[in-house]
Amino acid sequence: MGRRAAGFAKIALPVEDPSRPLGKRKLLPGAPSAFALGTDQFIPDLAALKDHAGIDLAANVLENQQNYFESKGIRSMLCLVLRQGVNPIGVFNIQSENVELFDRSTSEVLVKAIEHYRACLQYVVVGQRQLLGLAS
Repeated sequence: MGRRAAGFAKIALPVEDPSRPLGKRKLLPGAPSAFALGTDQFIPDLAALKDHAGIDLAANVLENQQNYFESKGIRSMLCLVLRQGVNPIGVFNIQSENVELFDRSTSEVLVKAIEHYRACLQYVVVGQRQLLGLAS
C-alpha cells in the first residue's frame, strides 16, 4: 500500500447522475462534476466554488466542501478526467494554494504539458481494474 500525502485522508464523494435532471442540479463542484460530466473542470478561485456547483446543491454540503478546501489551503484546482475508452474511470486532481492558477487559458497549456501523466495514470488504473476483474 502506498503512502498518502501528509494531511490528506482518504475521502469518498458522491457523484450524481447528470442524465437525471435532479442529479445534474445537485452536482458537487470539482472532481465529482468532472467525473459525472466527463469533462475536465477548471476552478481558478475556490472562493467562488458555488459558481461551479449544481444549482440545487444543498448550502450546507457546499459549505462543508468549501471548509475542507480552506482547511487544506487549496485555493484553485484542475480536475482531469481519466478514461477507459470513452468511459470516465477516475479524476486526477491538481490543486494549488494560489488563486487564479488554474484559469481556462493557463490550464489548457498545463494540460497539454502534462497529458502524458494523465495517459500513464489511465494505463495504471485500467491495469489495476483488470487485475481486480472490474474492467468491462
